[in-house]
Amino acid sequence: MPWALRMAQRPGKLRGCFMCNIVRMGHALSELQFFKFDPHQWLEEVNGEKCLEWAKERNEKTFQKFGQPDKTKLYRNILDILESKDKIAYVEKIGDFYYNFWQDANHVKGIWRRCTLEEYRKSAADINWELVLDLDELSKAEGQTWVWHRPTFINLGPEEKHDICLLSLSPGGSDAEVIREFNVDKKAFVPPEEGGFTIKECKTNVSYKSRDVVLVGTDTGAANDMTDSGYPAQVREWKRGTALADAPIVYQVEKSDIVGYASRYYDRGIIHESRGRAITFFTSEHVYLHDGEWKKLDVPDDMNVSTFCDRFQFQLRSDWQVEGQSFTQGSLLSIPMAAFFRGELSKLEVLFAPSASESLEDTTGTKNFLILSILEDVKIKLVFWEYKAGSWVQRGVEKGLGTESVSLSSVQAGEVGWVLGLGVSN
Repeated sequence: MPWALRMAQRPGKLRGCFMCNIVRMGHALSELQFFKFDPHQWLEEVNGEKCLEWAKERNEKTFQKFGQPDKTKLYRNILDILESKDKIAYVEKIGDFYYNFWQDANHVKGIWRRCTLEEYRKSAADINWELVLDLDELSKAEGQTWVWHRPTFINLGPEEKHDICLLSLSPGGSDAEVIREFNVDKKAFVPPEEGGFTIKECKTNVSYKSRDVVLVGTDTGAANDMTDSGYPAQVREWKRGTALADAPIVYQVEKSDIVGYASRYYDRGIIHESRGRAITFFTSEHVYLHDGEWKKLDVPDDMNVSTFCDRFQFQLRSDWQVEGQSFTQGSLLSIPMAAFFRGELSKLEVLFAPSASESLEDTTGTKNFLILSILEDVKIKLVFWEYKAGSWVQRGVEKGLGTESVSLSSVQAGEVGWVLGLGVSN
């Protein structure tokens, strides 16, 4: 929204001397004129014919001066790496299978495939992958270039059948995406006429609340669907077989926020329901359902919040003083949710505190362990915390790993995990 319109809606901001207000209003009117008569407004239509032609002309001038990038040695080296069949096939465990999205010279747009853990333990050349979806074939069949974004599976516990997901695909590679429900066992999309969830191209947030209900933020054409940043400002609870536009709104954020979102998920025996709003790129507000009541978390708005079983995990972006305790920026804290909502912040536990030589790089969870990847004097060390009988117990430290990092294998079914780095998987 132009500054002038914001000021007109907030007259209390026009303070000070009369001349100062006149000058401010002059700037406001100038801004309004700029937005109204901007000669480059057509550049906002990124797929418009004029915009594409303009980009093509600028590219040609760049090629004439610097040469074609695909003719350079660096380009060929990078392409060889990207198309190498020796790449590690990174996987994500969903249900009984390990899923991998793979691209190479023969699968330019990519294939989505899966295998069992027994197969994945074999040498790369011997793995018997089961094809789930071929994007090259899909693009050819539908006459539309599809670019892979991600799948969102239903996540309500190990007993839940993991046969359907919400597949996010981008037409042509834009930030916006189309959502189509997909059955991984049948290897087919669920048609809308059969109740399949389908959402038109938009910057959408969506996840399952149950097998037949999704939490979705998207543009339905309503006035307050999207924020000024172009992301969802509402969350709707959409039941299978009904019209999206008729789905009730269960959460609304400000137009000036970045985005609003909601989720319901299973985490080590606990079903969590949360909502939130990204106020800026670095600040957020978090709301959790606790004992049947939605409660806002009274924590600094620049804090990263996550869960581990029945606990909140807080990663600090700034120093925090609370109830006589002081925690430094970069710390990782943990507290039982029940204690937090009772206001017992004295039960905050420090799982990591930074020092002059240490900083937290990443965290990885398995069923009962939290593994901290810590940068110590430019080398990675791993610290292992076990969550047992409601308490954290440190189980060991692994040092001297160079630049490796931990990659998540499974958080529900067992303690399977591996270290990935320097092109080696252990």
